[in-house]
Amino acid sequence: MLQKLKLFLVLFLSLVNALFALDNYDLSNTSKEFAERHIVEMENYYGDDFMYEIALKNDGETTKHRLHSIFEKCNKPNSNIRIGSVGGSITDGAGVGRGNVYIDTLGKFFQKMCPKSAVTVTNAAVSTSGSLTTGLCLETLLGPQLDLLTVDFSLNDFTQYTINNFFSNVPYELLSRNALYSAFIDAPAIYHVFFWGSNFKHKSGQESHLAISEFYDIAGISMRDVAFTGMENGSEMYKDKVTILADKGHHPKTFVHTHLAAIISYHIAKEYLSWLTNRNFVVRSIEKIDPLSKELKRLDLSQSSFECSINRPLEKKKSIVLYEDKGFEFNAKGRCLMATKNEAVALVTVETLQGFVMLSSCRHYGSRLDKPYFTVNIILNDENIENGTKLVRVPLNLQNLIGQIGETYVVDPPLAAGRHTLEIVPNTICKGIDDKIGNGCNGLYAVVTL
Repeated sequence: MLQKLKLFLVLFLSLVNALFALDNYDLSNTSKEFAERHIVEMENYYGDDFMYEIALKNDGETTKHRLHSIFEKCNKPNSNIRIGSVGGSITDGAGVGRGNVYIDTLGKFFQKMCPKSAVTVTNAAVSTSGSLTTGLCLETLLGPQLDLLTVDFSLNDFTQYTINNFFSNVPYELLSRNALYSAFIDAPAIYHVFFWGSNFKHKSGQESHLAISEFYDIAGISMRDVAFTGMENGSEMYKDKVTILADKGHHPKTFVHTHLAAIISYHIAKEYLSWLTNRNFVVRSIEKIDPLSKELKRLDLSQSSFECSINRPLEKKKSIVLYEDKGFEFNAKGRCLMATKNEAVALVTVETLQGFVMLSSCRHYGSRLDKPYFTVNIILNDENIENGTKLVRVPLNLQNLIGQIGETYVVDPPLAAGRHTLEIVPNTICKGIDDKIGNGCNGLYAVVTL
């Protein structure tokens, strides 16, 4: 009797495994047919206006290898595929509205190609933002798990991080390194997206950012080159500036977002078919390499990761928490911790493994600031805060984290590893674009530790 029961169990388990394999085979076939059809449809729909070869600035071996993790999920029922984006106002939906951005269309593509997966789209783009603070705060903005990330900062970075006619791509490299090595449980497939410059000028941060794409072998897609090539060649789709833009500035119409999603999804579909022909591809881990910029060498992402608190988090636990608050208030619209008077005081507790404590200003105007919006003291006897004992304060020196960019400042020299209480007060001599208490000056956007 026992022998028959064992035989029955063996047969039953074999049947279950066979059905599971068949289900996976069906999913694989469904996804394969969709990918093949998608490639043909994109080529037929756009014709000569597709300009895929013009758009693809870097094929991105690192990106393609990380796509294989998504393809594995695509063939598993009830799997979760998480895609996200960071960027400025274009990705934030200016001119077209949220829901009509390329990342939304890309989410629909994945849902069709992977019908039994749950696809989640998180658009963490913020108008006027650059890549510096965003790069430090990726995990706070997007969560700890992400499968695909698009990055759009060629316009804003060029505007904000050009100082004395020199453009710095170091913030962009910092973001890329954090995305690959530290911010997420597993590195996502990354697409660097390049648009034109401010007010639809050809000059932008693309060439300098593309050097980062090539160094880390991340896929790079240029809609700037698509649009300007189209205008030069008499394309009906990209006839002129009025045809392309949704406003008088630089925000594109919906069809440009749709076209960008088509180019990225075409790249993904081609790689999916290549992956299917050789399922022996190994999903490799990302090998950490030294940064291009010497400024980033001190930030060791192999030992610990950035911990970021901001005023507009996805989770409350990632918000800036004030231990004490006198004369500061949160400004939801400006995503800012604002001082309402010169005597304002805020106490913030931080914990650091490597001693790095960084603070970002509310306004992301980079080179236009020559002083931080705040000054910082460390409380040496913070255990006495509650009992009314006079606090011992020591001023801390703040230096620009990167070059002369007046957005994020780091305590220099670094603090000892451990927990510290910082006192943040307004800097009454700051000279910013809004040099008034409560109107931009003396505002704190993020507190970051490493």
